[in-house]
Amino acid sequence: MSEYQQQIEILIIDDEEIICESLSDFLQKMGHSVQCCNCAEEAIEITKNKEFDVIFIDIRLPKMDGITLLKKFNNLPFNPSIIIITGHGTMEIAIQALRLGASDFLKKPIKFHDLEAALERSLRLLQFSHEKIRLKATIDAICARSISDLIIGESKAIIELRENIKLAANSKVKNIIILGETGTGKEVAARALHNLSYGNLSPFFALNCPAIPESLMESELFGHHKGAFTGAVSDRIGAFELANGGTLFLDEISDLNLNTQAKLLRVLETRSFRRVGSSRERNVDVSVIAASNSNLIKLMEKGKFRSDLYFRLNIFHIEIPPLRERKADIIPLANHFLINFCKSKKINVKLSSKAKEKLYNYHFPGNVRELKNIIERAIILSNGSNILKEHIIILSENNEKISCNIKHSSLHKEGEAILDVLKKNRWNRIKSAKELNISYEKLRWLIKKYNLTI
Repeated sequence: MSEYQQQIEILIIDDEEIICESLSDFLQKMGHSVQCCNCAEEAIEITKNKEFDVIFIDIRLPKMDGITLLKKFNNLPFNPSIIIITGHGTMEIAIQALRLGASDFLKKPIKFHDLEAALERSLRLLQFSHEKIRLKATIDAICARSISDLIIGESKAIIELRENIKLAANSKVKNIIILGETGTGKEVAARALHNLSYGNLSPFFALNCPAIPESLMESELFGHHKGAFTGAVSDRIGAFELANGGTLFLDEISDLNLNTQAKLLRVLETRSFRRVGSSRERNVDVSVIAASNSNLIKLMEKGKFRSDLYFRLNIFHIEIPPLRERKADIIPLANHFLINFCKSKKINVKLSSKAKEKLYNYHFPGNVRELKNIIERAIILSNGSNILKEHIIILSENNEKISCNIKHSSLHKEGEAILDVLKKNRWNRIKSAKELNISYEKLRWLIKKYNLTI
């Protein structure tokens, strides 16, 4: 028995007794519950009091034909898969039935292997339908959550951030910039804005711009046509199409080169684009949220970021201050992460007053992301007991040096060496990280540590 062929409720509607009996016997031997009737009117009465997973309907029925009954069944309070039974020479009617919502059809005389295959296909569709309903209910529940459950904190800055997100969502603005240091929660804010704006199954697609090589960025954004370049063995959908009807989040947009910035500007102005290697114009309805940890105004002044793109994106502006400037949010955020981690590990752990004090007095160069990592590490170290001060391990304590495989002994020389590599690679952080033999995230940390700028 197929994994899809769990026991189900089946209704067979056919005026030929032999058809009803043979189908019923076969389906019952498969382990299903089967009920039969001979006319549409009886079937309508039966379905008023009982729900079925699959319904077989013969096209030719007395008084009311199968197509008319199919139309009526489209209004049932439950959603069964309907398989049409047709005779010879009625293929046009079978096609009509499929257009009206039938999931499959069988031709008389019915062969049992065809019956089994049609039933399995219908059950697959039924399973997908149930999964879609379940998924929609889950997403609707998430979207219905208060924005306070998504944007955690009690500081004046976070209260203002929540109000700005509500304002942006209510105004239906399509282009937004979110600014803030690495780890402040720019993507969390973008997702909260998306949920408030759409509140349904609309897509949210995030693209981390620095993680994409320059040579592939256009393909990532717009997709490509088969044969557009070496390695393009098939058509590919880009980020704009994947986010169509929802939100495209472009993280660290300042890393885009000027050529890609120009093409992005055109899409923002026309909401249309072409895949790489294609002449077909494609239209999209997308909200674009761009994020950056850089000062875009300074980059504009240096010719590193297009002013027309900045002003096109900056229809609505949201700024998230670093965690060190909103101390009131540290403990609420720590408790939030603690509760979530405890749920996943099925434990009950709390922060001691000394642990809270240590967290409150720390300056968090890595912002909210660093706080989350500290709490997760503390839970592991506490081994199921309450978190004490000594469980709060801050990696930068005692001026610990981070090894980055650069042949310079002093910290100031380390910063100079990193800056030299960045300048040589025209501030391509991915390329620079590879040359320095460190991770991309570690390079970003070191740039912040030494306050390196273009």
